[in-house]
Amino acid sequence: MKISMPIRFLTCLALGLLPGCLSLTPDAPTPTRWLSPMPQASTPGTNQGGIKTPQPKVPSLRMGTVAASDAITDQLIRRVSEVEILYVDSARWAESPAVVVQRMLEDELFQRQGFVSDAGAERRLDVHVITFEEHLEPRREGWVAVIARLVDGDGRALMHRRFEAHVPVDGEDPALVAEALVTGVKRVVQEISALVALK
Repeated sequence: MKISMPIRFLTCLALGLLPGCLSLTPDAPTPTRWLSPMPQASTPGTNQGGIKTPQPKVPSLRMGTVAASDAITDQLIRRVSEVEILYVDSARWAESPAVVVQRMLEDELFQRQGFVSDAGAERRLDVHVITFEEHLEPRREGWVAVIARLVDGDGRALMHRRFEAHVPVDGEDPALVAEALVTGVKRVVQEISALVALK
């Protein structure tokens, strides 16, 4: 039998259980944790004294589209089974995961590896982010997976493959999950850069 609110209130009052039966103040909202990897400045061909050293000539490259699957949002994603994910509303990326991947990829290609960024270059690199989430089973890990496609001026694919990284997470704190995902992105973009250099 469903007890109406007035009867429940009077019953709790009579039993002296009012504080436990009825909250007179709303619960405080959970503060949002904003996640953002710290940019790492790097200048190719510079030694510790700040003097630029000559670098071998490298091919030019055009950065194409970097996008993410529709399921990937600014919320931290937690996979709880093979067919179910949860969105953690209290932990969000300050930038979308696609922007995080693009920024780190451009830094690896054009700053660390010295590729020449050229909007008119024949070779174009497109990237699609398909996984950017925390996994709980069989162990807690950050999973990052992308599909990278390198094409020439005629649209012919020089490279089209999946890159993936799984990084252990040392705790439940969203910041630790973010660190693992950023480490995963670093591994993925380094692998992409290495293969692009061979094409």
